[in-house]
Amino acid sequence: MDTELRRARRDGCFFTFIIFDIDHCKKLTDTCGHTQDDIALKVIGDVLLESGRRPADFIFRVGGEELGVVIDTQTQAGVLKFAEIIRATVEGLNIPQAHSETSDRMTVSVGLAPKIQQQDDSQINFLTDAEARL
Repeated sequence: MDTELRRARRDGCFFTFIIFDIDHCKKLTDTCGHTQDDIALKVIGDVLLESGRRPADFIFRVGGEELGVVIDTQTQAGVLKFAEIIRATVEGLNIPQAHSETSDRMTVSVGLAPKIQQQDDSQINFLTDAEARL
């Protein structure tokens, strides 16, 4: 992420960090154990890996039930489209989530932090912005 931040800052281009949070994952962990939430993270990670198309796109675990994505796209519309495709794909997998308060299948919340890089931007700034927008 730091490499891509520096590149975006140098080139004055659009940089996007997206965070995907598995909805109600804590209840899944508390009820079924860490193995089940690890499986859920793997499934969502696989969806993200299949969707990343450019060399600069990369996916990583932020912590807990959150996965982060840095994508190389030049428009906010492209960012929104990418995030919606992932959200809908995960929901469309129809993975049972009996411990959710909002759906009987696994869903994710999405937080976007897209903007033109500034000199004082850091990984923490993007992470904080994305989490605030979940």
